[in-house]
Amino acid sequence: MIAVVIIAGIIYALFSLSSSKTDQAITGKEDYIEMTGLEIAEKNLEFIESMKDTGGNYYSFRECVNKECVNKKANSEKHFIQLRNDAFILYVKSLKDSGYKNELKNKLIEINELYKSSPQDVNEFVLAPLIEILINYNGNDDIYIELKNVVIEILDKRTLLYIEGTEDGDQYVPISFEEKEIEYYYDEKPPLPAMQGTINDMNYDEALKKSKLDQYGRRALAYIGAFELTGDTKYEYAARSVMTYANKWYANINQEVKADAKGVFKQESCFLILDHVKLYKLTGNEAYLEFPSMFFEEVDFNNVYSLNFIDNPEYINDLYSMIPCIKAFELMDKPEYGKAITYYLENSFDYPNLKGYIEGDGAFQTIYKDHSKKETYENIQISLLLMNSNNRFRIKKAN
Repeated sequence: MIAVVIIAGIIYALFSLSSSKTDQAITGKEDYIEMTGLEIAEKNLEFIESMKDTGGNYYSFRECVNKECVNKKANSEKHFIQLRNDAFILYVKSLKDSGYKNELKNKLIEINELYKSSPQDVNEFVLAPLIEILINYNGNDDIYIELKNVVIEILDKRTLLYIEGTEDGDQYVPISFEEKEIEYYYDEKPPLPAMQGTINDMNYDEALKKSKLDQYGRRALAYIGAFELTGDTKYEYAARSVMTYANKWYANINQEVKADAKGVFKQESCFLILDHVKLYKLTGNEAYLEFPSMFFEEVDFNNVYSLNFIDNPEYINDLYSMIPCIKAFELMDKPEYGKAITYYLENSFDYPNLKGYIEGDGAFQTIYKDHSKKETYENIQISLLLMNSNNRFRIKKAN
């Protein structure tokens, strides 16, 4: 009988040791959840995999109303977007299990063939996550070299930057690969790219609808990634060109928008801030830090409510765009960002016992006043930013 008790005790002890801190938090044994960036990305991966239908295509987003969630598709999804999503999933899995490396390689071959046959269907918005995967692929085999060359060739041929979905139709603006400094407009309101005039006074909804600051900031990441892949400074210059367009939006919104729309401005600026910090890390040029430093001086990270409208039920609580600011803060080695990441994860990460908990599917979500939305592409981009973090995130559970 004593032996049975001893054996049972050993089994219980081993079982307890095998439980992760995350599991302890979910079962209520701790008052916080502690996770690495990779662990967050792996949980997020469960959501992304769940967005794939039986035919191999991905739903664009999941919409939840009163905790009832439905997967939905956009009007059309290009095939290369589906392949890129597959590549992301295989990439994350290969980090812990090298057995997925060959599957990832085969997926890159498939993407390569499609990109070569349909380069006109590819834009910077689509390429940025794929370039990030290539940067971290840690391979020098033939497919890596060939796909890298194809991606670079596509970027080289793109003399116009495409920005979609504006009230005035699609926007096309020229990209310069020549050496030129980024332009800033601290005391003026320059004409906006591909639009007439400047933004006049507008309310929150109008600012959210019209602003393309976020899109320009995201697209610059593709050229910054190409610069990191190749070391060719012409991609640094192309990124500067795109960032100048973003700065025109920044100047207009910062100077003209009403106070109730400032949250749009702060969130939409985050990819532009990350662009600057990434270029600083790649070049060591401290001039790239001037703009982010000025921006962070204006944002009170001790008052996380200053970052968005999470406490105001009249406004959309869009936290997606906040994560690049937090990543930039981390790259600048400023520990103050910890409170912001905790706040972000508690409110936007759908995980049991956190404030934003709905399904526990591991998705990052935008929370509206009457529903929430979980987008496949946004989750991939957020995971790529978080997964290489050197930090462990200690997140308090919701009351």
